[in-house]
Amino acid sequence: MPRYLLRIQYDGSEFFGWQRQNKGDTVQGTIEKGFSTILQEHIEIHGSGRTDSGVHAEHQAAHFDCETDITGKKWLHRINSILPASIAVDSITQVPDGFHSRFDALYRQYRYQITLQPRPLLRNQSWYVFEPFDYNLLQKCLDMIYGIHSFENFAKATPELNHMRCEILKANYETPFSSQIHIHIRANRFLRHMVRFLVGSMVQVSTGKLELEQFKTMLDTPDTPQKTITAPAKGLILESVVYK
Repeated sequence: MPRYLLRIQYDGSEFFGWQRQNKGDTVQGTIEKGFSTILQEHIEIHGSGRTDSGVHAEHQAAHFDCETDITGKKWLHRINSILPASIAVDSITQVPDGFHSRFDALYRQYRYQITLQPRPLLRNQSWYVFEPFDYNLLQKCLDMIYGIHSFENFAKATPELNHMRCEILKANYETPFSSQIHIHIRANRFLRHMVRFLVGSMVQVSTGKLELEQFKTMLDTPDTPQKTITAPAKGLILESVVYK
């Protein structure tokens, strides 16, 4: 049966995360319902990874199988016409039968958005940090996380994990506008809440609430549990999922 790769963007503000569940609307469940309706068959999609309640995506990836050829533009129009305005399917591409959107990903990249003054138009897509902010300390934190580390102190453990090592391939920040900070983190894999724990702790360092040496200790001694601060979900955006 043919397999198709979807590229998806969504505003996660009104969803209970990506993963299908019974207690409320999810992105996965909403897209599955849409395709099941237009194809008149049960459709189950498989995402490249989960995003939490309130987290957004510019470039989520997912795959599913169906007999119908859905690669034409009319199918994009049909699915987007019945999805809520908060979700859009950007592309549908046929891929090899063995392709898997989660396991075949080379890396993923997230962006975390911070504002240093109130921004009403970004209230659902950024974390407002009102304390004095030291950009130099933020850069030092980002420099520390490059490479392979075990992120026990910056993630929520789940039973299916054999280890908590990840390789950080990119970690930087930019200031696209006055009083706005975009933190970019790229890795071969991410753990649950990992970016939010990292950013929360980096902001604590950058606002003088946590010593830089404490942050280093949290990173270098994963077997010693440390208290971390979780950045709000609303500032987190899945930027890209990259395949061969």
